[in-house]
Amino acid sequence: MKKLLFIMLVTMLFATPAFAQSTPVNEISTFGFTNERHRHSVIHGPVLHGIMEHLKGPSYSQPLILDGNKWGGRLTDHWVAVTVENNVMYGLLLPSTMEAPPAHIIEPEELWRMPLHGSKPTKSHPTFYENDKGEKFIIVGTYSKYIDIINVTDFKNVTQDDLILLESPHATDITSAPLILNWSGHEILVCTSGNTGKVFITVDPFNQNPKGYYINVGPGRTSSSPAPIDGGKGFAVGLDGGANYGEFQLYYLNEILEEKNGGVFQKSYEPHFKKKLQSGLCASFSVSADLVYFGDQKSRIYVFNTDTGELKMNNTHPAVGIFSNRSPALDLKNNLLIFPAVAREEGGKIVAVDSNTGKTKWAHSFTSRAQTAPIVVTHYAGTEIWAGTSSGYLVSINPADGKRNWIKQMSEFFRMDDYAWGISGEVSAAVPFYLVSTEEGVRGGWLADYVEYEAVNLDPGIPKGEKAIPGKTYNGTATFKYADGFWDFMFANVGVFYGDQYLKLTYPDGRELEKFDWANAGLAEWGTVYELPMAKGDNITLNFTWTASDSDTMTALVNLDQKPVKKSRDEVNLDNNKIEKTVNVEVPCTDISVTLTSPDASDIFAGYDFELVATVKRANNGPDVPVKVKVDLSGSGIDSDNPVYVTLNRGESQKVPFFAILNSGGSHTYTVTVTPVEPAGIVDCAPGNNKSSYTVKAQVIEDVPVTDDKTRAEIVW
Repeated sequence: MKKLLFIMLVTMLFATPAFAQSTPVNEISTFGFTNERHRHSVIHGPVLHGIMEHLKGPSYSQPLILDGNKWGGRLTDHWVAVTVENNVMYGLLLPSTMEAPPAHIIEPEELWRMPLHGSKPTKSHPTFYENDKGEKFIIVGTYSKYIDIINVTDFKNVTQDDLILLESPHATDITSAPLILNWSGHEILVCTSGNTGKVFITVDPFNQNPKGYYINVGPGRTSSSPAPIDGGKGFAVGLDGGANYGEFQLYYLNEILEEKNGGVFQKSYEPHFKKKLQSGLCASFSVSADLVYFGDQKSRIYVFNTDTGELKMNNTHPAVGIFSNRSPALDLKNNLLIFPAVAREEGGKIVAVDSNTGKTKWAHSFTSRAQTAPIVVTHYAGTEIWAGTSSGYLVSINPADGKRNWIKQMSEFFRMDDYAWGISGEVSAAVPFYLVSTEEGVRGGWLADYVEYEAVNLDPGIPKGEKAIPGKTYNGTATFKYADGFWDFMFANVGVFYGDQYLKLTYPDGRELEKFDWANAGLAEWGTVYELPMAKGDNITLNFTWTASDSDTMTALVNLDQKPVKKSRDEVNLDNNKIEKTVNVEVPCTDISVTLTSPDASDIFAGYDFELVATVKRANNGPDVPVKVKVDLSGSGIDSDNPVYVTLNRGESQKVPFFAILNSGGSHTYTVTVTPVEPAGIVDCAPGNNKSSYTVKAQVIEDVPVTDDKTRAEIVW
């Protein structure tokens, strides 16, 4: 009976009311994209193009992607980004969307940088805010007692003078994203404090004399980013008391603040609503109308209805019990709550829960941590869920069934900090760009419709019916096509390989293609690559020369990984990006013979050098190119260079002298062997005569014995 009752409660979890339908955003202005933290954006297309890198050190923060038209001037029709890397905030000008991304890695232009306070890289997320006077600010917490506010009203010329400090005396490591609410004509900044149970409230933080207050939510840690409730009349916040205790609390500004005598004062510390949880609440929330969604440290999923005051829980999905410190996302189109069960080391999951029934729709498992909060991206072809892993991969998941669409490596992982590694921060995607914060810094690229490159034709240039002759040079052609794509004009990495050789490519008029040195992108090991400019629909034929050897494979490819060619754009179809042909190379042979003699045959003495002569002859056959021959002598006491190499044309012979010294008399046999070694692949047509032996007989000179120093004579009759 108890089991049945619990299942009924779970089924009713999200039933009333359903998600409010709202439009995906086209900017990333804070953690979770907006204050409501749906993490749902619209993008140009499903394909990732190009590579941007701004690698200035570990990043644990959400990159912001903002429309440059807010500022105008040089930023008109551009996009800008705000990143936090190695405790420095950067303002970046992203490339023009009017031009196709290059085929190599680029670094976006850095407009400004601002060192942040704190003894360690911040885990806080920047928040963009514009007031009714047109003043623009970026607010971020630090690993200290300070909130750093940067005035970016003139985004192109931010200096140290634009830094405003807010002190939160009890804070230690402000990991949350600051929240700005408007109340009774005042701007109210709310942020949590880190290793304390205090939440800081600053009234009019951009004025010269802001007022600061705090509320104490209890013993433990506050790290969740506050989320607005009831249209911004209050905020939700969590208490992290560890693995077995937490609290969810709501505060209304009217209940904790009041205006009197021309000022704003704190009148209460008490929450409007407080509920104990079975585990710590360390992540943030997603808010839709009167529903607030969140999860605790053990991946239990909760929903609070601000209208009815009901808090319900789903703890039946397959990830319950797995550690989580990341926030959920809302797929408003498909009525799904997407929750990240992070995991301590490995085995993380992304769980999708149906908004109407509370039932688990699917769970997608990783071998590593489900490191980031998931995001939802919508484009002309549908909707995808993206998440980053601790192994450095960006993964796209189909919201209909939880199966993987694609996976892309964005970073190595180094585990510089146990808080997060690999894709160590968050994933941002909006309209034309995506950015991912990693242990190395920030990487990203363009988002658009697919492109379609083709390797159309490869002609090695061998006359029809013939085989390639080793050592002979041929003229070939390769044709590439930019079949279709988002941009009218693009560059592509191309290459033609004969075996492992990357061949020189030229236009029909003899001009060599332009090259890009990967060392300029920090990838010196990739060498230098050809970049082919192509208009949409172009078929471009290139020329190359090659010299036949023992290799029998030739390849033409575009936008695929084979050093130095690097895949720099994602395509829907990569099957037609490569042509591989078998090159029929003639296996050449020629007859190399040898005889061995010695001009000193009758006058060889032990202890004295003598000469051996190998006569190497090539028959008048085989390829019409010089053949290099190895001449190798074996035997006792050889006293000259060995082996020796000679080069012979057809019908040519050559004498090769060797010298030797024998230490003893008697017969000694020497053998010479000849082997053709070049051109590659050549063999001896008649190997029976490529070896010759010769035996020499060394004499010994006898010494006359001497017995004494007296002279004697003998008379013979």
